Amino acid sequence: MTAVLAREAFGAEFVGADGFLNTPTYGLPPSFLIDALRDCIGQWQTGTMEVPVFDDYVRDGRAAYAALTGVPVESVTMGARSPPYWAWWLLRYPTAAGSRHWPVNSPVPRSRSPPRPPGV
Repeated sequence: MTAVLAREAFGAEFVGADGFLNTPTYGLPPSFLIDALRDCIGQWQTGTMEVPVFDDYVRDGRAAYAALTGVPVESVTMGARSPPYWAWWLLRYPTAAGSRHWPVNSPVPRSRSPPRPPGV
C-alpha cells in the first residue's frame, strides 16, 4: 500500500501518492479544491445551495477564455454541454448538417467559437 503524503507545489497543498500532481488528465486536485467541492456538495445535499453564487465564476471563466483566445468576451458562451450549442449552429448553417464535409461552394464561418443563440 502506498503511503499518503502531503506536499506543497505550485503554491497549493496536494495530498496523495508520490508522483501525482494536478494535471488535465488523472492527477491529484489541490486540497483547496477538494475543500470547496465538499462544501458545495454539502450545500447541494442539504438544499441550501444558492445558484447565483456561481455567476462570478462563470463570468471570470468567460473572461479568461476570451483573453486566452483573443476573442471578445461577448462571443464566449458557457453551458453544461455542447450539443445544444452545436445544434443551433447546424440549424443556422444547414449545408453542414446533412453532410460529413463542407460543400465546395459553401462558405465556412470564420468565427473561433459557435455563434451565440438569440436571447442568450
